[in-house]
Amino acid sequence: MLFTELKETGIDYNGADSLRFKQYTRGYSAIDRLFRASPTQVSGGWGDVMVRGGIVQTQSGGNISIMAPYGTVTVGYHSEDAKNYGQGGIITRRGGDVRIMADDSIDLYVSRVFTLQGGDLTMWTSNGNISAGAGAKTSVFNIPLQFTMDNDGRVSVDAFGLSTGAGIGVLDALQASGDAAAKQPTWNPPAGTSGGPQQDRPVRKKSRMDLLAFRGEINAGDAGIRVVGDFNIAALSILNAANITVSGATTGLPTVLAPNIAGLTEASNVAGSAAQTATLPAASRDGDRPSIIIVEFLGFGGGDGGPENEEQPGRKNRQSYDTNSVFQVVGNGTLTPEQAQALTDEEKRNSAR
Repeated sequence: MLFTELKETGIDYNGADSLRFKQYTRGYSAIDRLFRASPTQVSGGWGDVMVRGGIVQTQSGGNISIMAPYGTVTVGYHSEDAKNYGQGGIITRRGGDVRIMADDSIDLYVSRVFTLQGGDLTMWTSNGNISAGAGAKTSVFNIPLQFTMDNDGRVSVDAFGLSTGAGIGVLDALQASGDAAAKQPTWNPPAGTSGGPQQDRPVRKKSRMDLLAFRGEINAGDAGIRVVGDFNIAALSILNAANITVSGATTGLPTVLAPNIAGLTEASNVAGSAAQTATLPAASRDGDRPSIIIVEFLGFGGGDGGPENEEQPGRKNRQSYDTNSVFQVVGNGTLTPEQAQALTDEEKRNSAR
């Protein structure tokens, strides 16, 4: 009942159509009703759950529930102290759910928490973080092979429970649509025998994972989070989201959008066009610039270009006498009556000499 309340709190928190959208008091109220003592009233170290090098597992469809309402949950060793770190963890191998609740952080270090063949996984921390750890993705954990024989004497190898990698994972879930149960292939009896069709395997619903840390962060780490099914996540911050893979529906996981570079491209094009426009007039001006032609006259023909005699330049520069000019020359020859009338008495006496 408690884990159902916690899981539904996360679903309501991310459900836009829910009356409790973006509210998580429902889960905290359920914890307070079941565990009435405050975590501050419990001495440190008495409420922690530590699963070091060993393994907690079920092999026949059983569930695993771990609660640390006053402390932390630690799975595995630190990387520098790990020995055979590929062999530990918390795993349900033939279906079955894994449910972990803590007041403080849930840390996996180099270990794993897996559900295989159709189980669900729920993790809740009231005041801490959830870390998938730094386990190697190449680690392999497998139990000894089992050989089974049917009524006809046919022997088959059962390699169930093979798991690879580390971190948090809901693996090998059936691909069903929605929350409906996945249909399994049926076994039909041979012709001429009695009996109706039977289910070859039990009906399994589609798996899901819920990671809830409303007052902390969820870190996918190096090990990563893998979900074959639906995924719901809620936290103040989500780190290494690129290391989370989900095959089904996802809620609460932020979408990483590629940056819009259209503006940068347009600005670059405008700048390029402006540069081209600036260079074109310059080239045009260079083409329109007038040419400078220097001409030196070496001669005009007919001799060496010098004057024929010394008097020739003087004759060419000689000008004729203008009788209408305001300046007149008198006394050079006989005066006309008009010229003589314009002279003063002294000029007349001088001209008579």
